[in-house]
Amino acid sequence: MKTSSKGMIALAGNGWGFWAALKSLITSFNKIEIYNPLESESVKKFINENSSVRFVIHSQMQDISSNHIVCAGLKDIITLEMLEQKKFINIHYSLLPGYRGLHSTVWAIINNEPYLGYTVHLMNEFIDDGDVIYQYRTNNDFILTATDYMKHFNAHVEQNLSSVILNYLNEKITPVVQDKSKASWVGRRNLNDCEINFNSTIFELKAFFRALSIPYPQPFFTVDGIKYIPKTIKFHPANVKTHLGRILNVDNEGVWIKIKDGYIVCDEIINEAGNKIANRYFNIGKRLLYNNKNKH
Repeated sequence: MKTSSKGMIALAGNGWGFWAALKSLITSFNKIEIYNPLESESVKKFINENSSVRFVIHSQMQDISSNHIVCAGLKDIITLEMLEQKKFINIHYSLLPGYRGLHSTVWAIINNEPYLGYTVHLMNEFIDDGDVIYQYRTNNDFILTATDYMKHFNAHVEQNLSSVILNYLNEKITPVVQDKSKASWVGRRNLNDCEINFNSTIFELKAFFRALSIPYPQPFFTVDGIKYIPKTIKFHPANVKTHLGRILNVDNEGVWIKIKDGYIVCDEIINEAGNKIANRYFNIGKRLLYNNKNKH
């Protein structure tokens, strides 16, 4: 049901989080102002298919007239002046105050957090620091990938965001100040962060591979300056001390590389061009650990 007293909202952002938010907001708002600098053609197509809602597209966020702006996947910096003029409501994919910053779900999975989720919070001048309006959490099953969880969160956003925003606007939700003593911060990951650190345990690497799933860049190892991506992996526990990050066996199961508490067995290996590389190409005895110096 559309609301007449709270019938206008603005949405700013990009990516799959933006689309989940938009699909939710159209169920409760008669007019939606949109700032989406990267996907304008897709937005226009969506508008044509949802003619019952009035949309206004802006090329600059400063042109938005709504008093409340929902942010989902927004990369722009919100200035202090803008924060003082309007209420910004952000959807952040972590359980704040933990994992403030970028690529938070990936970092949470890498760190084997017991719970994952997202937070709807007011924005202030600090990173993911504003008062919490709503939070959704679920158990980390240590099986699903980051992509699986992001799809789950987006489905939940699509089903629930509009009611959360309406309850906040109707003063049925009292925002809660974050406990900064429990806060943590994480940073943007780059392609080099996807390199496999062989000075890791099986438990740690299982999380690493879960976190870096398609469409994210996938884990790789480097041989003679060339990156190789294993499409399938398994682990062989072994309490034996020998050279970490060294290829110590190649057979029909894959390329066996020593890690902290066993071996990672890499198979269906491709190069950066997507060409499959035969396992026999990799030489037994080759040391790979040098490329992982100072990596986490």
